[in-house]
Amino acid sequence: RQEVGSARVPLRDLLHNVPIEDCLGTVVDGAGTKVGELRMEVTPCDADGVPVSDDPELFVDADEFASKWQGQRWDALVVIHSLQLVAGHAYSEVNVGYHFWTSEAPHRSQSVPLRRGQTTIPLGYTRQHTHPHVDGAFLEYIQTRDLQVKVYARVQPVDFAPISTADAHVQCLVRPISAPGIMRESLEGAEARIRRQDHTLLDLRSQLASARAEAASLRETLQVRDSALAALKQKKKDLNRLLKSEKEKFLTRYRQVKQQVEQLKLQVGELQQRNKSLSQ
Repeated sequence: RQEVGSARVPLRDLLHNVPIEDCLGTVVDGAGTKVGELRMEVTPCDADGVPVSDDPELFVDADEFASKWQGQRWDALVVIHSLQLVAGHAYSEVNVGYHFWTSEAPHRSQSVPLRRGQTTIPLGYTRQHTHPHVDGAFLEYIQTRDLQVKVYARVQPVDFAPISTADAHVQCLVRPISAPGIMRESLEGAEARIRRQDHTLLDLRSQLASARAEAASLRETLQVRDSALAALKQKKKDLNRLLKSEKEKFLTRYRQVKQQVEQLKLQVGELQQRNKSLSQ
C-alpha cells in the first residue's frame, strides 16, 4: 500500500459557523500533479451530531471569534463522500486518512476494493470531532491550518488485464517492444495509433477548456459569496448602530417622562397641602 496523493481543505469557515459543503478537494501527488478529486464536506454540528444550517443569523464575524468560541465546546462533522482517481485502473483498493488537531494516529476510512475500470470510488466516511474546551491554540489551528486528507492505495499486479481503451493504451506505452517487433509493425497500424493519439489530444484539450470554464465559474461564485458576506457584515453593523440609537432615544424619553412624573407628584402634593389649609 502506498500514498497516492493528498487534498487540502481550509477549516477557517467553521469559525464563522459556515459549513464547508460540496467541496471538491484536488488530490495531488508529491510532484504537484493532479491525480484525483475528493468530494467531501466539513460541517459545524451540535453535541448530537446534527449539522448546523447555513443561516446568516448564525454567522460569526472574525473579530468575534474569541468571545464566541473561547471556553466553549466545539463540534464538527467530517464527511468524505467519494474519491475519483485519474489512474484508477492501477490500483486494487483504496482508503483515505487524515490527522486532526493533536491526534497521533490518523483517522482512516475503510479500504474499498476497486472493480476493473472503476475510477469513482464511494467512501461513505463520517466522523464527529469534539473539542470540549476551545482555547487560543485551537482557534489558531482552525484559522491557519488545512485538513490534509491523504489517499492510500494498493497497486495492481503488473499483469493486470486492462478492460478499457485508456488502460490498454497505458499498458501499451509501458510494455517493452523488441526491435524485430517494431520492424514488423505496419504503416497502417502506426497511422491508426497517430489518429487515436490525435483524438486523445482533442479530448484532453476539451477537458482542459471545461476545467478552465469551471474554474472561472468557481471564481465568480466565490466573488459573489464574498460580496454577500460583506453585505451581511455591513447590515449587521447598521442594525447594531440603529439599535444603539433607538436605545439612547428610549432612555432619553424615559428620563424625560420620569422627570415629568416627579414634577406632577410635587404639584399634587402642593395642591393637597392647599386644600388642607383651606379646609382648616
